[in-house]
Amino acid sequence: MSPAYTTPKPALGTVVTWASHDIGYMTDIRGPSIKADTIDLSNHDSANSYKEFGLGLIDGGEISIDVRSIPGDTSGQKYFLDDLHARTERQVIITFPDGISKWTLNALPTGFDPSFNYSDPLDATLTMKVNGKPVFTNS
Repeated sequence: MSPAYTTPKPALGTVVTWASHDIGYMTDIRGPSIKADTIDLSNHDSANSYKEFGLGLIDGGEISIDVRSIPGDTSGQKYFLDDLHARTERQVIITFPDGISKWTLNALPTGFDPSFNYSDPLDATLTMKVNGKPVFTNS
């Protein structure tokens, strides 16, 4: 395997920690994908016979992180996989390149999905379910 494939690389300068351990070798991060449920409030007295909706509970969504999976890695990838097997919720901090802006949240590890390519390095996607309210700060 080429040394370039095993060099830790933050995704565009972003750092993600899982239970205080940096998740290394990241290539892409998506989420948290926050969404609100809608509740049908319609009745036969609704204006012009159109349905009316209100917002229900908010779901913190999921976070997906694509990584270069390195056998023997002792970074956050290992701890994430261990916690997936143990079914353990952890704190996640996503710190943006400015070093100030960040998401802080609790999450459950829900997936470790490796892709086995013949000519490329071993990649994997780590998936986590946000549990509760994610908090964004930028100061």
